[in-house]
Amino acid sequence: MVGELLEADFGDWELASVKEWAAARPGWECGGAGDGRVTLVSGRAGISLVLDAGKLGFESTRYTTGQVHLLTHAYRSRPGRAAGDRIAGLARALATVGNPVRYEDCGGAPGLRWRGERHTLIFQSNRRASWLALHPVPPRHADVADTAESLHDTGKPGERARVLSYEPGAALAQRRTAFGDLFDAVVGRIGGPTLFGGSAEGPNIRWRNERRLLILSGDRHGALLEVHDTGNWKKRNTATSSGAGRGVPTSRRTSILCPTCGNSTAVVPAGGPTYTPAVGWPWGRTTSRTLSG
Repeated sequence: MVGELLEADFGDWELASVKEWAAARPGWECGGAGDGRVTLVSGRAGISLVLDAGKLGFESTRYTTGQVHLLTHAYRSRPGRAAGDRIAGLARALATVGNPVRYEDCGGAPGLRWRGERHTLIFQSNRRASWLALHPVPPRHADVADTAESLHDTGKPGERARVLSYEPGAALAQRRTAFGDLFDAVVGRIGGPTLFGGSAEGPNIRWRNERRLLILSGDRHGALLEVHDTGNWKKRNTATSSGAGRGVPTSRRTSILCPTCGNSTAVVPAGGPTYTPAVGWPWGRTTSRTLSG
């Protein structure tokens, strides 16, 4: 399965090309298609590859990522011992195929990454499931993907790299497109993030494990990748959040964070980012103005 997915040639990733690929391979057939997804069913019991259009939207018949569901876990903030043992056992079995890069995922779960000429295949887990994520090799920003992979796997706190600079006077739509292409390249190499977030300054996207936090942030000037110590960052985040609701926020860097789940990477850690509810409509209105600039 791993080798077959790495070598799979879906052409332009349009529905017609995907159907053609499935029809040419014994044991594969194209299942239902709609709402921005198509399911390819393998002859292997219980194995299906779901291709998703992602940001192209529900009406698109061109796909950008794929996923093979492998395990389902009882819902909790991090895997229990039984789930952890199942994840570790599956990781050991998958690691015998090819020569994957091993890395530590969030919650200490083992992660694996295979790089082929056409695709990157990543074994990931979160608090609900374990799966294989399939990403096409992006046509641009290979150097940024290399940097993201190095910082994600072995970066030291304090390391940072400017990975994108906008032309002077670049319009919002141009900046949004440029950042989106960069984000696709990073995700195509290291998988989906643990947290999506942002502030009035721009997007703030995070990949974390128990020791290392990688942040991709953007502002009106460009984008930056930087590494932080997870424990130290958590203390800073908690201190900032604990005082947020007692007064009016004054910083444009006040953040909104959205933990990813379902198809996302990683186990959401116990005691993750804290959130302070608004103390009333005036505070909520002022916060919204701060975030919207």
